[in-house]
Amino acid sequence: AGDRVWSSTAVRGDEMTWLPSANREGLESRAEQHLRSEALGAQEKDKASLQCPKKDSDSEASEKVNVDSPYFQDLEVFLAALAKLWEELDLLGFGVQRASTMLARYPGEGARYARHLDAARDRAVGARRLTAVYYLNDDWSPDKGGCLRAFLPEAVATEASEALKSIGVEVSSASVDVDPGLVALDIEPRSDRLVLFASSWLEHEVLPVYMERYAITTWFY
Repeated sequence: AGDRVWSSTAVRGDEMTWLPSANREGLESRAEQHLRSEALGAQEKDKASLQCPKKDSDSEASEKVNVDSPYFQDLEVFLAALAKLWEELDLLGFGVQRASTMLARYPGEGARYARHLDAARDRAVGARRLTAVYYLNDDWSPDKGGCLRAFLPEAVATEASEALKSIGVEVSSASVDVDPGLVALDIEPRSDRLVLFASSWLEHEVLPVYMERYAITTWFY
């Protein structure tokens, strides 16, 4: 799955790849194990830094072999969280049939994604119903761009802005000249932020970005 990469600059400037579907069975327990190991590893690393032992060639070779391991473990932690979200949606009666997950990278240099819907409004069977976007941008700042711009009816935008600000999430808004009655709400792509919206209802775009911008998007069907 990691080699299936598609890119088009006609309407979007990102590079993307589909992530393989994870086996939900046992995923949560493996994620918890990874998190415990990470915490223990950090403690051991602190102890080792105080002792400053000299590395031998075998230990250096082992580190090189396992250099990618933490990334795969972090991915499992993320997928476990998605599995929990899936379960919660089912408890709410959403009735998820399946899900697909995509990793996208914007290279900067003004790359963007034009205004669009994630699903056609006239398609009911087998369509994307809920979009979940998780951001991975530790060094993001407002001057770097790349906000998610959501186009909302004015009343909905006002309510959403107030709700977000009440939990400490700053958003900016502006009227849309070509669509009277709609408001453009800009959401910052800060690290560890999850945004959920109805796939066939919310028109949105990614504004020009001037740094590498990463996001994992999951669609629930």
